[in-house]
Amino acid sequence: MDPFLSDCPDIATISAYNLGKLDFEHIDSLTEHFSKCSDCREQLESLDGEPDDLINTLKVPPLSIGQISLEHEIGSGGMGRVFKGYDTRLIRPVAVKLINAEKQKDWKDLSERFEREAQMLARVESPYVVKALFAGEENGFTYFVQEYVDGQNLKQRMEQLGAPIPSQTCAGIIYQVASGLTAVHHLGIVHRDIHPGNILINTKGYVQIADFGLAFQPESSTEGLGLTSLSQGFGQIGFVSPEQWNAARNATDKSDIYSLGCVWYFLLTGHGLNRDPQTLEISNPASQFQKVNRTDRRLLRSMLQQDPQLRPTAEDVTAALKNRLGSTDSLEYILRPPSARSLRKRKMYAGLAILTVLALCVMLFLPFPNAETESPQQVSDIKPVAPPAASIVKTENQKPLVLRFDGVDDFVETPFIYDSGDPITFEAWLTPDCEERPRTMEIISNAETAGFLMRLKDGTMPEFFFHDGVYYANHNRSHQIGCGKRVHLAAVYDGISIGMFVNGKKQGLNYPVRRRHHHSPIPIHIGANPDPALIGRPNAEKKACFAGLIHECRFSKGVIYIEDFSPEKTLSADDSTILLYHFDSDTGKVVPDLSGNGLDGKIEGARWEEFDPDKTPENNQFKWPVEQPDPVLVNDTPERIREIQQAWADFLKLPPRLEIPLDTDIRIEMELIPPGEFMMGTLDETLKNTVASTTQREIQHKVMTADLPQNLARITRPFYMSRREISRKQYRQFVDQTRYQTDAERKRSGGTDFDTSQKNPQLTWASDLAGKLSDDHPVANLTWFDARNFCGWLTRMHPGLKFDLPAESQWEYACRAGTTSRWFPADETQLSQYGWMDSTQTHPCGQLQPNALGLYDMHGNVAEWCTDYFSNEETFSNTVNDPAGPKSGTHRILRGGSAIQDPLSCRSAYREGRLPNSCNAITGFRICATPNPTTRDLKSLDRFSLHFDGIDDTVETSFSYRKPDQSITIECWTDISPESMNDPLASEVIFDLHSRLRAMYCVLRNHRVHVYYHEGAWTWHAFSREVPPGSHHIAGVFDGISLNVFVDGQAAEKRSKQKSPREARYLRSLFRIGTGSLIEDRQHRAFQGNVSQLRISEESMYGAAFEPPPLLTQHESTVILYRFEQGNGELLHDLSDMHNHGIIFGADWSARLEPDNHLTRRGIHFDGDDWLESKLPDKFEGSFTIEAWLTPDSPKKLTHQTVFQWGSLNLKYHINQGEYWTWSLLDPQHQEIPVSSISSRDVATSRPVHVACQWDGSKWVLFLNGLPCETRKMNSMNNRRARDIIKLCLQQPFLTGGTPEGNSRVAHGFEGSLHTLRISNRARYSRLFTPDTDLLNDDQTILLYRFDKESGDTIHDASGHNANGRVFGASRLSD
Repeated sequence: MDPFLSDCPDIATISAYNLGKLDFEHIDSLTEHFSKCSDCREQLESLDGEPDDLINTLKVPPLSIGQISLEHEIGSGGMGRVFKGYDTRLIRPVAVKLINAEKQKDWKDLSERFEREAQMLARVESPYVVKALFAGEENGFTYFVQEYVDGQNLKQRMEQLGAPIPSQTCAGIIYQVASGLTAVHHLGIVHRDIHPGNILINTKGYVQIADFGLAFQPESSTEGLGLTSLSQGFGQIGFVSPEQWNAARNATDKSDIYSLGCVWYFLLTGHGLNRDPQTLEISNPASQFQKVNRTDRRLLRSMLQQDPQLRPTAEDVTAALKNRLGSTDSLEYILRPPSARSLRKRKMYAGLAILTVLALCVMLFLPFPNAETESPQQVSDIKPVAPPAASIVKTENQKPLVLRFDGVDDFVETPFIYDSGDPITFEAWLTPDCEERPRTMEIISNAETAGFLMRLKDGTMPEFFFHDGVYYANHNRSHQIGCGKRVHLAAVYDGISIGMFVNGKKQGLNYPVRRRHHHSPIPIHIGANPDPALIGRPNAEKKACFAGLIHECRFSKGVIYIEDFSPEKTLSADDSTILLYHFDSDTGKVVPDLSGNGLDGKIEGARWEEFDPDKTPENNQFKWPVEQPDPVLVNDTPERIREIQQAWADFLKLPPRLEIPLDTDIRIEMELIPPGEFMMGTLDETLKNTVASTTQREIQHKVMTADLPQNLARITRPFYMSRREISRKQYRQFVDQTRYQTDAERKRSGGTDFDTSQKNPQLTWASDLAGKLSDDHPVANLTWFDARNFCGWLTRMHPGLKFDLPAESQWEYACRAGTTSRWFPADETQLSQYGWMDSTQTHPCGQLQPNALGLYDMHGNVAEWCTDYFSNEETFSNTVNDPAGPKSGTHRILRGGSAIQDPLSCRSAYREGRLPNSCNAITGFRICATPNPTTRDLKSLDRFSLHFDGIDDTVETSFSYRKPDQSITIECWTDISPESMNDPLASEVIFDLHSRLRAMYCVLRNHRVHVYYHEGAWTWHAFSREVPPGSHHIAGVFDGISLNVFVDGQAAEKRSKQKSPREARYLRSLFRIGTGSLIEDRQHRAFQGNVSQLRISEESMYGAAFEPPPLLTQHESTVILYRFEQGNGELLHDLSDMHNHGIIFGADWSARLEPDNHLTRRGIHFDGDDWLESKLPDKFEGSFTIEAWLTPDSPKKLTHQTVFQWGSLNLKYHINQGEYWTWSLLDPQHQEIPVSSISSRDVATSRPVHVACQWDGSKWVLFLNGLPCETRKMNSMNNRRARDIIKLCLQQPFLTGGTPEGNSRVAHGFEGSLHTLRISNRARYSRLFTPDTDLLNDDQTILLYRFDKESGDTIHDASGHNANGRVFGASRLSD
């Protein structure tokens, strides 16, 4: 007999609970009851699978509703009935959720919820999510229309199968669901109801996620943005996550992952997980997971972790399952009815029996050969006949396919070995991917130490290499191609030279081949370099693999292209064809040779996928989100644009005009630019490839111009843009505060004036050009790097925004401001009122009229740098949404023209490309900014660093020289710990670079910094004078002849060069911080200390003593730039544009604080036996934040010190092989610590330290100097139990510094000073933040000690709640 049975609710109440009709308090109490009462829980579970009686008694639905003709009912449930319908307007079947208005009182705001569900689903772009169409209300019925899926759900299919599903098929299903969830989660949506009944299997062979009736957005500020209130959405108990079952509001994207893990286990085993009915913890997990194969077990267990933070994301799941996928018929098992499978087995066994009988007949009746009359020689003379050309029969409805190469290790191996040296032609149709990091990709190759290769350098530059017996002849005269576009490439060898064609156009002159071809014995590979060590070697070495689509490939005898030609849309075979592949039909792991020569290819890794050549961004229907304000549209009036600007400012809760302070009276005004549409480019064909103006022809080799054809374009996200070009006085603030030297100053190359293009070393950005320039003139004589470094400095000082140069699409959109004419004023006679042109010099910023978006001088004055690489029509992105240029190139974009150019060169669409290291008197810039929510609570980004523990912490990145024969400089800002300096045996590696035939590393030994450089058979060594502990700038410089080391700008004490005992040869190209290579690790140990900035430059940055730059910046030679500004995560961002991002292994983020002296002069001091006692008011609702500024005493006495104690809550300070802090909860009943937060060692050794201890009812976290620390939970951790313990703790006195003598002490009291203390009844912090030195009093504060009004032993509470404290033994700092 259940002891709770007498309090059990009736079936009507359980039904109301299941439908979400109850208020929060009632639902919360019933949830607790269901966790204890098994009978009621069974009734609740039974309701999940049955239609509600109330629904079935609704009014008979109409024959049609709106544009939908209803056909028949296909299901019903808690939200209504579902009908199959036919959309007479869109001419397609649909599914319709329907409920009549008479019963809407039982479902609050149902029509609004349906509308929100439609809006939410309309934003999801994934084939694995059922597409929402629209919602409405008509004739007393509320309805919701979505895509009709012809098929079953997984629950129904499993019931039909009556058995588990094979592992490979399960992996395909989970991969597809996770792919759908990735798209859902990227929009901030949590489904909250993932179970087999909501996963549909369509007849096309893939699954789709359905029913978003319980979905919501955790980041929304109001409940109305979700589809259900936060008191609903518990999901099905058999698949719901523990945190969601405790309270639906706790659901996150990780809750969906847990539910997906439950589905996976159900599919693999045929039954659900056995879980504890109260906590939903998995019972006896070791035994249950034994039923799962090893391949799936590890990922599945991670998805079912009790702690949501330990679960992978949906994106992680798809990545992990990517290699488990089979062919496109991987779901054939689950789609085929059981009878068909058994019939297939019977046919297979029958077939085997027949074959066996036939084989016996052959053996019995066929004559055996006569050994005396038939010789082996006669047999060997029989030559095989080449098979006929393979043909692939396509069904009428079969969609075209294509072969995708992932760029890691995918390729196709052909059996063809090119060893004759005869003339030959290689060609292919392909679509290269647009990768963030441009890299070289090989298309057709058999190169090792001989052979040939056709490749894309940096992903966009076609090249053809052909070995002539001594070295590779290299044809590199091709024009750049565009990524993401289908292109035809052909490489030819005519016996004496090599040439290339791009889309049928000959690329320059042929390159001579002066010797006979040195062939490779390796078969030709497609999509990768067939190095024998390719398979199994480290990923860092697989840099040559192609990423993208290959559509067709053909090898032909002789030279079939000599002059320009039109490529065949579909390559065909003739007498000269050696090999022909069409990658357009799924042929499994073998691609047939259509030439008839039997040279079928073997597919390794590459996968088949559907290909729709007409599915381009231009053809996709785009809808602006209805919940957002209107966008700016083409030909909108200035008045309309200003209304839209204000509407977006109100929507974003941001000012329409923003001021960025640089100094007391110097600011940058930024204007909010709303998203919208515009016509990008020019209509006039005569303006394409415009010849540069007379002034520019003097430097014609450095300038490229090319207008783009006019197309519709969209800017989809709002941004800020500076109203004026950056002025000289604004740029001076950057230079003065960072001691920055521009490229012209650093290289002593100088700039130009308005009269000539010749460089003058005496002219820089600071020159006033004989009094022609004032502080309000736009700054000029800056390279692209100088402009970009200004943006980086602004981001560092104002982290709530991310500053950068504008993309050229952003620039033209802002310049046009709704117009389609050549200039912003449609009337050309008014042009002089908006732009400076046909002048002799530049003019002060903002003297003319602004355009409709409030921007000045968009036409003329100075040409403005943009972020993009220069591109022409062939290489520019053809996407409508946020179009962009290529990812690599040689020139950067300039927009707007200048004061000395004519009006045609100052048009909205006019484009120039200049080398990024060029500068002159008419080139400047303006800036853009986008809100950065992850760092909005930070005051600056200059205080972060990584702490290395001296054991095994490291940062690692793959690295290759751009110019291996150039000089190199590696420099960093580092904090060296006293422990490292005081250890006479320490030899610690700070950084280490090993790349092919040379290496450079820096170690700390005997109070000195040592730098070593290896190249060939020589070793250079330099070491500094003795350095003390603390912050230092270290630079190792090799100028090609000698090595030097600089510490804080001072040169080395001694330098040497000697023969090396071994040659410098390294397999991998790696750069590490904190540890060395395997070779150096034998001699040195890891670094103990902090690194806050690091830069690698391919030039000699320093030759004599210098003043170290406080901010390391980007230059043309920069190949790695780490400024450690993100403050969290496991990836160190490279700001050099070379994409050499570092992976963090073990090292912890650290934050340095510099509070004012006023804070450290007040407070009280504890000696280990003192304490401060406080009694808090009863104003808690289960959440709180305890924060304080503390200064631990430098002389460290005892290992463990109690700082705060509040019942079973305590914060401790530890000195044990370094400093660290723990914030933990003790369960007094079991004498265990179910949850605690622990900081890494020595991440906050600065004095004083800001500590924040926080509990929000479910999340337990410790912040140290604004950085979140690691939280650890025991498997037995239960939030309800934790809340009960904490509730008792809050009734106890709050103790600081120690405990009374009568109390049992588990640790010694705190030794140090408390400067200020605040306790709040809310969780204040959710992300990185900069602690305030002066903790303020607000409506969340229930205790605040500032130690500025003490009298006797009483500490005054400044919060107004009279929670005064009493001191026992502690002394005041002012005493």
